[in-house]
Amino acid sequence: RRAYDIFVAVHGPDHPDVATTCDALGSDAADLDDWPQALRWHREALEIRERTLAADHPDLAIARHNLGNALHSLGELGKAYISTDQMNLAIPVLEEARGIAPDRWDLLAALGVAYDYEERFTEAQGIYREAAQLSPGNPDILNNLALSQAQSGDLAGALVTMKEAVDQPTASSQVRQNMALLLALQGDVDGADRWARKDLPREMADENTKFYRYIAGAE
Repeated sequence: RRAYDIFVAVHGPDHPDVATTCDALGSDAADLDDWPQALRWHREALEIRERTLAADHPDLAIARHNLGNALHSLGELGKAYISTDQMNLAIPVLEEARGIAPDRWDLLAALGVAYDYEERFTEAQGIYREAAQLSPGNPDILNNLALSQAQSGDLAGALVTMKEAVDQPTASSQVRQNMALLLALQGDVDGADRWARKDLPREMADENTKFYRYIAGAE
């Protein structure tokens, strides 16, 4: 950090040595798994080079690669925090990644999941909609949005969204089973049963339908 301060003081903020120092500091932070700090330094290095170098300069490609690696690792860190129920850590990490790369739908989707865990459904749904604009027709995003709507009490809206999700050709069996669950919550046990049998073995579908009858109040 001292070298950075010296180079900025002596040469100004846009000097090539400042960019090189930023990259070095970013690499040091990455070695310590401090991905938020690594991202900040690599981002500054890229911004300097974008201001001072021609668009086809090879150092720009290197700077973008460094920033991309740091961004990917930051996103994976946020997802790891979600998997260990550390939403207090996941949300700020993923929000930072969102600020750097607002066009990454996968990071937005992960952030939406973190907000859902915190029962911040309005924020989660807004983020899922942002992600859906970046990846139209993505069944996983639509699935998460539908489940969030159901959790927030909007079952009618959830069913509309989940229907859009299951209509996608790349929808997974899990998405279809979530459709069955929402139909059961609505009280449509026959509809839930039909969706359950699209993917599951007979015995498993029978067990699921018993559960659907229970939550629908049919048993």
